[in-house]
Amino acid sequence: MLRILFVIPYVEVEQQVELAFREIETLKEEKISYEIRQAEISGEVEVEEGAADIVIVRGFAAERIRTSIPKIELLVSPFDMMRAVRECVKLYHARKIAFVGTSSMIYGADSLDELMDDVQVSTFCVRSSDELENAIDMLQADGVEAVIGGRTLGFVAGQRNVPYILLRSGKESIYQAVEEAVTATKISRREKEKREYLQAIMDYSFEGIISTDLDGVILSANRYACEHLGRETGTGSRDTAFPMIGRRLDQFLPDLSLKDRNSDVLSKLITVGKSRYMVNCVRLAGKFGVGGGVEATNGFIVTFRDIEKIQEDEGRIRKQLHSKGLFAKYQFDNIIGSSVVMKKTIRIAEKYARSESNVFIHGETGTGKELFAQSIHNASSRRNNPFVAVNCAALPEALLESELFGYVEGAFTGAVKGGRAGLFELAHNGTLFLDEIGEMAPNLQVRLLRVIQEKEIMRLGGNQVIPVDVRIIAASNRDMQAAVRDGLFRQDLLYRIDVLRLELPPLRKRGRDILELMEYYIRYEQNRTYCTLKDLDEEAKALMLSCPWRGNVRELRNFCERLCVLCEHPVAEAEDIALAGGVQMKQGLSGTGRDGDLAGGTAYRKKNKDVEEAERIRQALKEHGGSKKDTAAALNIDTSTLWRKIKKYGL
Repeated sequence: MLRILFVIPYVEVEQQVELAFREIETLKEEKISYEIRQAEISGEVEVEEGAADIVIVRGFAAERIRTSIPKIELLVSPFDMMRAVRECVKLYHARKIAFVGTSSMIYGADSLDELMDDVQVSTFCVRSSDELENAIDMLQADGVEAVIGGRTLGFVAGQRNVPYILLRSGKESIYQAVEEAVTATKISRREKEKREYLQAIMDYSFEGIISTDLDGVILSANRYACEHLGRETGTGSRDTAFPMIGRRLDQFLPDLSLKDRNSDVLSKLITVGKSRYMVNCVRLAGKFGVGGGVEATNGFIVTFRDIEKIQEDEGRIRKQLHSKGLFAKYQFDNIIGSSVVMKKTIRIAEKYARSESNVFIHGETGTGKELFAQSIHNASSRRNNPFVAVNCAALPEALLESELFGYVEGAFTGAVKGGRAGLFELAHNGTLFLDEIGEMAPNLQVRLLRVIQEKEIMRLGGNQVIPVDVRIIAASNRDMQAAVRDGLFRQDLLYRIDVLRLELPPLRKRGRDILELMEYYIRYEQNRTYCTLKDLDEEAKALMLSCPWRGNVRELRNFCERLCVLCEHPVAEAEDIALAGGVQMKQGLSGTGRDGDLAGGTAYRKKNKDVEEAERIRQALKEHGGSKKDTAAALNIDTSTLWRKIKKYGL
């Protein structure tokens, strides 16, 4: 609510003031709390601090008021002046009239002289009420017959028997003053909120921030600065930074001289009391808007931090860098694909995430096995603990063993002093993702089986058993049952890791997911390289859907990057796809030409049509709970036709 104090010059105006407040409250929909007081003819006008947000006052009362509250002066309009002149002529038949008052009150009154044929109008500006007596004497000597002004002028004029007319503020002037006060109060509050907000930001900073003028006088300081520098010098407070404002910076940082400084100070070590600080000081010179305005600003900005705190932070940074990569960054929302088979796969994976059992993910190369592993981890109860990934095919057997189980000092030549924790230890209470587990050596399979059974490990060269709580997510593109039959993988280990099986569909079975993925990767390349390509035409899309994509999503991503580099127009055509795809794509496009028979291209369009039909049947079966009769009716085909298509598409 806005609080406004209106100091009226005479009691007759009170009703108009109340009317102005009511109108503005209605029109502006503002909540205003106002108080009306009448100014005394002489003496100071007392206004309690905090009594209002703003004060409206006129004439000499504005000079006599004693308050730090902002003031709006009630002005007098030309219409008010004209009315006063006419009243003076009518009442006193005066031909020579003078307006007497402060400059803001009677500004422009002398212009009335040009409008009055038979009356001479002049103005006499005074700075205080003490000058009124002398002003009237001078005006009488000059032949002035009547004066116009405020109540104080009327009191002095009455003592000298000089005809006098009270200069009244009309309702227009009152309304304008109230409206201006409301606007000024709202602006003032917004500026105060901005200052408090900026001060709050500074106070929550974990370093000291001080601004000064060119002479080194502190203009602002945050809580950190006051608590630290004030503590060392005995002048600060833990509750507010304001005690520092107005003091000189050298009282707090005596070793930092700002006199005649034109160069910046960066990372200077300064001792204050028993503490040492890393200090930066830069010259602030330029024009900065404050509340929309522009003003020249010159001074210094000083920032500093406690050396001990910097050292503590460095220690934490080193620890975090050591564990870099031990987290999962992908979630189920990051998986692109709206096909029925992909949605079903995601739903199964989400169920697995709620379990603590080990998961085995099977899928061709490039189908996103680690993407699903990270998503399962981030949706599980272990989401706030480490996610550690290792590719079992990428490391030699001896190195993989030391990576998984760790080693003690002196376990082998080249072992790090003090030993090293293995990935099982790093993944404690979290998830260990073993990619390409089918490539793991047989002797490591034995050790892994024991870890899964006993939930404990022993470092290489050590004799101490270390308990671990780790969930295993394994992945492979191999047929694990065939590997077991061939003696390449232990049957008992497969039982342990293949508790919850997740089969990832290859890209060629995901239908129009291919186009969704293409759209994502093209948009990614646009943001990264500002490429020209934005979309594909229908023929190009059909060709994309006809491709087998043996490398799956990984192959598709590389293809999209290549296409974005090669394509020089916004919409890619089939020829652009063929150019970027190489021999495989060109074979799919063989026989198609802009000026030739398209018989050769009919094959991939027919294949695309089959893919779309299969997807449509899958969706209908899902919607009707697998009912062949209802599905056939929905698709407007015979049940026998539906059975034939289900067999054809392997549904």
